[in-house]
Amino acid sequence: MTMRYQNFRLICEIQMAICILMLFGGWSSYTIAKDFRNIDPGFLGEVKTGFGYTDNVFRRDSNKESDFFFIAEPDLWWKGKFGKHFLAAQYQGEYTNYFSLDEQDSNDHTVNLDLGFNFTKKFYANLGGGFVRSHDNPQAPGITTANFRSPTRWHERKVHGTFIYGRRNLGAAEIALTLYGKQRRYSNNNQEILDRDGFGAELEYDQPLTQKIDFLSVFKYNRSDFQREQPNEGNQDNQGYSFWAGASWDHTEKTTSRLLLGYVRQISDSSKKDNFSGIGVEANIFWRPKQNHLVTFEALRIPEESNDRGSGFFISNRVGVNWKYDYEDYIHFNSGVDFRYDDFSTQDRTEKYALANFGISYSWTQSVEIGCEYNFIYRDSSIRDRDYKLNTVGLFVKVSPNF
Repeated sequence: MTMRYQNFRLICEIQMAICILMLFGGWSSYTIAKDFRNIDPGFLGEVKTGFGYTDNVFRRDSNKESDFFFIAEPDLWWKGKFGKHFLAAQYQGEYTNYFSLDEQDSNDHTVNLDLGFNFTKKFYANLGGGFVRSHDNPQAPGITTANFRSPTRWHERKVHGTFIYGRRNLGAAEIALTLYGKQRRYSNNNQEILDRDGFGAELEYDQPLTQKIDFLSVFKYNRSDFQREQPNEGNQDNQGYSFWAGASWDHTEKTTSRLLLGYVRQISDSSKKDNFSGIGVEANIFWRPKQNHLVTFEALRIPEESNDRGSGFFISNRVGVNWKYDYEDYIHFNSGVDFRYDDFSTQDRTEKYALANFGISYSWTQSVEIGCEYNFIYRDSSIRDRDYKLNTVGLFVKVSPNF
């Protein structure tokens, strides 16, 4: 049971690392499938639930409204092994209920299913799909005009296939091809204008140079097709491609890093919207001075798909540091600071963010953890009356039963 518990904690760290590397990136959600190979068969799960308070529910500069809320977040994983192959499934949910602002209540779900095929020692394939039902928070990154009294809801269907040839962990070169497609539909607040389909591909080549250094090269392509054109604005359809090269290396037993530099080209189908050409960056450093101590640094310059009217994409620039520390395996600290600068090249618009978080928790038992969290967001927008500050505090209980 202890091994499964440690595997679940490893899964959470993998998820965190991927999110830090490519938050909301068009390709990030399709790379985690490869990590299922490192998870033991069985059932794992946890439920995090608690109460919180936020002082600016609608994220406004004035006329702020505050409220208490209840939140529950189940996260369930299952993996079954069939000879050399496996089937894996995941369910994640987020249920939020406000005490006074009932119109802000939400229940979000994510379901993923993956089939892994180990055909030979050098050839691996993963096929999968998923369904997401979620919502856009008011004034979240990539959103400027949404000040609705109820969340803007959407659902998304997605499929992907990943094919890997080689064996990097045995010192040989490895090439990986990922193909994906998705379909997003909005269901309220007259946001059907944002309905869209998307597809893309990523080709990565990984060549070990020494025992500690790998050379990496990546080609990426993506396309978004919006289903309805906006009168007097042109459509938001766009496509992009990028070439990346860099390295990953183990500096010491305690420090690993990854750096990719690339040329990014994002093209709008509408003559009324500008294109973008420039440098892309994906970099991170993991420093673990002790087994229970992890410091992560990340820096990104990547294109993102916009959830706002009038803009099909924007360029996000980010830098951040996150710190995790476990004291004697029962007291856990987590804190982070992030800065981001979003440039909407299709509009005369920029947005700057400062984000900070801090949390402390206590493991009552191996399966029960209690704690508190604080999150801060500040946005400075070039659009008038779109600045805001947001403070959120919460108390939670997390249960991770052993099955």
